[in-house]
Amino acid sequence: MCFDNGVLDIVNCIETSTSYVSERELKVFKPKVKLFMENQKDKIRMINFSHNNILSGGLPIIVDIILDLNLMLDCNCIVNVSNNRIHGVGDFRDPVINSVKMLIKNPKIKYLDMTDNPFCSIDQIDFFQVLT
Repeated sequence: MCFDNGVLDIVNCIETSTSYVSERELKVFKPKVKLFMENQKDKIRMINFSHNNILSGGLPIIVDIILDLNLMLDCNCIVNVSNNRIHGVGDFRDPVINSVKMLIKNPKIKYLDMTDNPFCSIDQIDFFQVLT
């Protein structure tokens, strides 16, 4: 984890030693991001969660992290969760949809980058068509 020039990089540190495999998927635990950011003076312009191998169960954890950091976010913050494995299939459909909705409704988040995730496919066209 590092913070430089308004960019908080949380790359390759979410699903490593702080996670375990259950019957259904890799479980993610929230890193102590708020504690890490406590003494920073700059606002967060971008949070980078890309390339973390995050599965659908990890997206609600990302929402929790962002809620913890909400006061530290710039008013045009970018959240990058690209290049993960967020699928939103089966039992994970509703949690992923609810998490995405929470992120895009946050007034401080201007862009949410979910490219290169299985969730961003033609299979979810009904969800993406109703977004404004």
